[in-house]
Amino acid sequence: MTPKNASKRKSVDPRGFKPLTGSERLLPFAEEIPVASPPRRARHASPQSGRRGVIPKKEVAQDDQRLRMLLESTEDIVVMQDLEGRCLYYHGPRDFGLKDEDVRGRLAADVLDVPTAVSVTVRVRHVAATGQGLAFEQKIERNGKTMWFLARISPVFDDNGRVTATVLIARNITVRKQAEESLRTANILLERTFAGLNEAVFVIHSSLKTVTTCNAAVERIFGFKVNEVVGRTMGFLFPDSSRYTGYLSSMAEALEQSGIFDGEFQNLKSDGTIICTEHTVTSIHDKFGNRTSLVVVVRDITERKRMEEVLLRARNLESIGYLAGGIAHDFNNLLTTIIGNISLVKMHTDPSGKSFRRLEDAENACLRASILTKQLITFSRGGTPIRHQLFIGRAIREEAAYCLKGSETTFTLDEPGDLWGVKADEGQLRQAIDSIIRNASEAMHGQGHLSIRAANATVNPGTTLPLREGRYVYLSFSDGGVGISEENLPKIFDPYFTTKEMGSQKGMGLGLAVAYSIVTSHEGTITVESQEGVGTTFHLYLPADGPF
Repeated sequence: MTPKNASKRKSVDPRGFKPLTGSERLLPFAEEIPVASPPRRARHASPQSGRRGVIPKKEVAQDDQRLRMLLESTEDIVVMQDLEGRCLYYHGPRDFGLKDEDVRGRLAADVLDVPTAVSVTVRVRHVAATGQGLAFEQKIERNGKTMWFLARISPVFDDNGRVTATVLIARNITVRKQAEESLRTANILLERTFAGLNEAVFVIHSSLKTVTTCNAAVERIFGFKVNEVVGRTMGFLFPDSSRYTGYLSSMAEALEQSGIFDGEFQNLKSDGTIICTEHTVTSIHDKFGNRTSLVVVVRDITERKRMEEVLLRARNLESIGYLAGGIAHDFNNLLTTIIGNISLVKMHTDPSGKSFRRLEDAENACLRASILTKQLITFSRGGTPIRHQLFIGRAIREEAAYCLKGSETTFTLDEPGDLWGVKADEGQLRQAIDSIIRNASEAMHGQGHLSIRAANATVNPGTTLPLREGRYVYLSFSDGGVGISEENLPKIFDPYFTTKEMGSQKGMGLGLAVAYSIVTSHEGTITVESQEGVGTTFHLYLPADGPF
C-alpha cells in the first residue's frame, strides 16, 4: 500500500539517509551504516474474523506474548522510543544494570552518560526525520567499565506511513573490539619490527616465487628500492641464472625435509658489487596446512667473511712462522760457519787467482742467504719488535727514494703537518715499507707513479677493522700497475706466494708476508684492494704515539 503522506516526506541522501551536520558530526561514534528499513506489513482480515482488517484480541494477545518471549530471550539491548525520545519499552542483559521499570517513560539523558545520551538522541531524531534506519558503533562508559555496542535504529510506521516510534537494538561487541585492538597493536608491533630489522626480509609467493613485500633493509643492503623489488623473483640478486636455479632447488629440498633452509651465497647489489650473504628461509601455511608464502631473511656477512679470512690467515702465518723461525735459526748458524771458513780460506788464497773469485762468489751467495734468514726470523715469532718513537713520514721518504733509485718510478707523499708519531721498531717498519714500495714498482714494470698518503685516524668501537679503538696513523700506497686478480687477492699475504718467476731475487714470495707479519706484530693491520688493469692500493694502520 502507498503511504498517504509519502509526497510530504523529506528528501534523503542517495545513500539512503540524511547525513548529520554541524555539531552532530563531532559525536563519539566509529562509523555509520545506512540500513534499509523493514517493509511495512499490510493488515489483512483474519480467517476467523467476519470484518475486514480486524484481528481478534486473542490472536493479538498471543502475538504480543510471542514477541515478548522473543525479546526476552536475546542478550541484545532492545529499546522502543516515541518521537520525543521517551522509552516505551526496554529489555537488556543484567550486566548492563538497567530494568524496564527504571527506563520506561524516561529520556536517554536520564539513564545514560551525557556523551552516549547525546549520540543516541541525535541518531534517533535522524531516523525519525528521514524514515531510514541507521547502524553505528557506540562506546558506553557504564559502572566503571568501557563497553562497545553495535547498534541499529529502525523507524516504526503506522498504516499511513508516518513514523510513530523508533526501535534501537544494540549488541555488545566489547570482546570483539578488544580483540581488534589487540590485533591492531600486534600489527603495529609487527610492522615496526619488520621495518626496523637490520636484515633484509622478503616475503615470497609460494608458487610464483615473486616478492610480495619486503622491508627497508633491502635498500640499505642491496641498494634496491622496495618498489623495484616487489613483483620480481629474487633471481636479480644472483650473478647468473644457474646459481638462482640451484638456490631454488636446494631451498625446495630443504623445506620439504626440515621446514627450514639455511645457506651462504654471493648476491649482487644494485651497483654490481658482489657481497656475501646468509639466507634463512621458512614457510607460512594457511589453516589447511597449505604453504602460501616463504619468508626469506638475508644477512650481509661480507665483513664477517673477511674477518674469518683474516683470522684464518693469521693462524696459518703463525703456524708457518714457528716452522720458518726454527729453520731460519739453524740455517743461520750453518751460514755463519760457512762464511767464517770462506773468510779464513780467502786469507790464504791469492786474490788474483781464479779460486779467490770463486770463494767471493760463494761468500756473496751466503750473504744473500743470510738476508733471507733474517726475513724468515722477522716473519716468525722470533722477530719481536723493539719499539721507540718514530716519525713515519721521514722513514717513508727515505725508503721510497732508496727503493726507486735507478728506476723510472716516481712517488709523492701527502702528509699533514700535525701527523702523529708511531712507536715502532724502525728497522722492521722500514723493511715492511720497502717490501710494499718494491712490489708497487715491479707491478708498474719500473715506471709509473706511486701515490703515498699519510693521515691521522681514530678507530671507534664497532669498527669492521681488526683493531682496538684508539688513535692510529693511516698509510696508503696506490700504484697504477697491472693489478691483482680476484683469484689471487686473498693469497697476497701468504708466504712464498708470488706471480713472478721463482728463484730470482724478485721471486722469493716473502716480501708482503713479512710486511703483514711486521704490521700485525705492531698491533696494526694491513689490507689491500686491487682491480686488474687499474692498480693496487695497500692500506696500513699503525698505533699512534702522540704528536711528533
